[in-house]
Amino acid sequence: MKLTHSLFVPLWIMGFATGVLASDAQVATVAQVEGRAQIFTRPSKKLDPKVAADDGVIASFEGEYYRVKDLKASDRVENGNVVRTLPGAKVKVIYDNGDQIYVGPGSSYRISWKGEVKTVPEIRLAYGRIRGVISKEGPRKKVIIRTRSAVMGVRGTDFFISDEGQGETSVSVLRGAVEVAPTRGKATVVETGMTAEVLTKRVEIPLRKISKEDLGEIRVASSLPVNKDPAQVSLKVLEQKALEVTLKDIRTYQPELLKDIPQSSSGQVAVADLNAKVVDIAAVSAPSIPKRKRPGLEELKSPDGVDYYEKYFQGGGSH
Repeated sequence: MKLTHSLFVPLWIMGFATGVLASDAQVATVAQVEGRAQIFTRPSKKLDPKVAADDGVIASFEGEYYRVKDLKASDRVENGNVVRTLPGAKVKVIYDNGDQIYVGPGSSYRISWKGEVKTVPEIRLAYGRIRGVISKEGPRKKVIIRTRSAVMGVRGTDFFISDEGQGETSVSVLRGAVEVAPTRGKATVVETGMTAEVLTKRVEIPLRKISKEDLGEIRVASSLPVNKDPAQVSLKVLEQKALEVTLKDIRTYQPELLKDIPQSSSGQVAVADLNAKVVDIAAVSAPSIPKRKRPGLEELKSPDGVDYYEKYFQGGGSH
């Protein structure tokens, strides 16, 4: 089946997009929130009691004080901000060029960069799971991601990082490559279809094929229902940019996937369906390699009703 989709954007939206894309390239927008999530803003080394009384909820995180509020669609994620999801919650963040970060349940990460927009941004994953779809041509093509046990240099383009904050980091690459270095030891490049597991006290990083269990975890942690009617023009523009970035990347590195990508009768493709389908296609041929700590049964039930425990584990991966 030949993939056709509409990239037509009305001129009044394009005019809006020009203004959006001219803003700080490292600042992202929250496109979707499912469940309860929070954003920590305005970090400060010292706490002024009067300011705290005026600003409401204050939280301490890794030695700094933050103003805390519930996260909602259209909020901007700026330099030094922390995004935190509560159990069962998920968040989709889109950058102005179409790069995407999907934040799984029970996760917390901090984004920061120094000075100019062109400097390399850094994501500090305190705990939890994030999936990134990053353009190799965009301002995050050299983004650095840190956990307690590893430092990762993203070379693109679709990757998943899981860390429970206890000294073990798992890195899976669906498309592209990620360079992973333990706190001590040599760096290893994790390429398409591979998973690396990094332990704090381990010098070497073992690599293995990405498994059905890994893919089930990725699918559930990053699945959100299709946002069919974003309330604001800015969110519609961002969803369109996210779709363009993802499709361009797939055409470049995995063109064989295009025939299996879902689309509606109108020819439209939703980026949520697209990213989910990439995982499902990979799961067809992936081996079953039980992890030492497998996701709980409730974690493996996605919002679209698919039970990934039944689909990938009990069912042996056939579908």
